[in-house]
Amino acid sequence: MKNFLCLLFLVYSIFFNAQVAIGSSVTDHKGKVETKNFTQFLNSETIFVFPPVYDKSVYEKILKDTWTITPYKVFLYGEADLTDFMSDKYSFATVDGKIVEKNISTSIYTYFSFFTFDMKEKTKEIEKFLSKSKKKEDYDLFEKHRQYVGGFYLFQKGELVQSSYANSIKETSKLAQSEDIFFNFKPGFLKNYFQSVQKGISDKAASSVYDVFKTPELKKLQTATLYVPNYIGIKFNPNLYKLEDKERSEEDKADLFSKYEFKYEYIDDNALSEKILNNEDIYYFRYVRMNNGKFLNIVEAKTGKIIYSESIFGMSYNLKPDYIKDIKTAIKKF
Repeated sequence: MKNFLCLLFLVYSIFFNAQVAIGSSVTDHKGKVETKNFTQFLNSETIFVFPPVYDKSVYEKILKDTWTITPYKVFLYGEADLTDFMSDKYSFATVDGKIVEKNISTSIYTYFSFFTFDMKEKTKEIEKFLSKSKKKEDYDLFEKHRQYVGGFYLFQKGELVQSSYANSIKETSKLAQSEDIFFNFKPGFLKNYFQSVQKGISDKAASSVYDVFKTPELKKLQTATLYVPNYIGIKFNPNLYKLEDKERSEEDKADLFSKYEFKYEYIDDNALSEKILNNEDIYYFRYVRMNNGKFLNIVEAKTGKIIYSESIFGMSYNLKPDYIKDIKTAIKKF
């Protein structure tokens, strides 16, 4: 688990914040408010560390347009020795993850985390580390004594899952450091996630990615178009030999929304990202699968506000028409 953590590290109200975690780790099923953790974060300078999927200026523009609760620095992977910032003056925001092994099953979790350190405990750990003269490359100082204040899941593409199971950590690390291996990592999507995390931290409003709710604003979708990013139309096909993402046929994509009844439009992921960055007043469908969990959101793009949140668990790897039917039913109730 330590190696995978190291690998991925390198590379309004509760309704506003669903599909983001506030007050705890992303994998926790319940958010919690630890006032001292929020206070430490809000009094810090945040070190954002991004994989080089986009130019550094892209990330800087997103943060310039959204992030106001702390001063910040932006780095791409490998640009700085992050141990230089290990003090209570700094907080961190970066790609993160872990592997959980239980009986014969293995679950891979990937997410974006916001956290500080318990520096009292961290100082003890560093002193012990130095006393044993361990090499930096042999020990991950960023693994322990974290104080999480927020985060959100990153939807893995099949190539990352395949690499994690089939290849060495070194080979998987190369992929995670340089490739676009998450469906929901477009700049516009990140903007909305950061808006939600920022509001949750600022309001100290605990939430979990597992929260389920529906809001009256859904009524607007009786007339407004629901934009559906093309990655929603991709099916995950697991088998014993290869884990891969496969594009649905046009018929299958239409069938997925056959029970919806209202206006919707499939749209290129990059085109939707641009609409979000341009502050267009639209709603879109956001979907993340994490192991046996499926997380469905409808998002108001200008603010990142979530007006529908559902969590579904089971052996199915893919979306089904009945899930979309449930959204239709919720819209008709308001």
